[in-house]
Amino acid sequence: GSLSTVAGLVLGVPLGCLVVFLLVTGPWQDPVLQRYLSHPVEKAEVVLFFCALAALAVKLMEYGKERLALARPLLPAWKGRPVPVTDAPALAAHLAHLPLRVRRTLIGRRAQGVVDFVASRGSAYQLDDQLRSLADQDALSQEGSYGFLRLITWAIPILGFLGTVLGITDAVAGVTPERLEKNLNAVT
Repeated sequence: GSLSTVAGLVLGVPLGCLVVFLLVTGPWQDPVLQRYLSHPVEKAEVVLFFCALAALAVKLMEYGKERLALARPLLPAWKGRPVPVTDAPALAAHLAHLPLRVRRTLIGRRAQGVVDFVASRGSAYQLDDQLRSLADQDALSQEGSYGFLRLITWAIPILGFLGTVLGITDAVAGVTPERLEKNLNAVT
């Protein structure tokens, strides 16, 4: 979650600023696009959009890592009979030899948590409760990892509304009674 936030800020802000620069003063200048980037609020929205894209790109890469980890056998193949609790330390050692990128995935952490629980207790008693607890922790972690994206999806419409209010304020501020009397169509 924090990796997507960092990527959103470290990659998204410079990329968004570069795009704004290229559209406003650089080679991508276009009168139609310039109309939509005339106010600083609109430029900030473009930067926030690129922050969200960068964060989503990291989320997509994390998803790919999770899929690869799910396709890989984490533990030795099950032979169809119960595994004794005394094998838990050996299973923990087996998990410790997996690459770090696999151990850091959701499935890698979950497997390690289960094996550690059984090894520390010397029993599988209440393992189902522990599995529910691990699932709840992972769900909360996943939900929290989208906090930055939720902030952006909340902020962009608010900034859009703010830009509208500021635009209307600028338009109304330029209206004088003389101008209103002379050309009502231009004022509206």
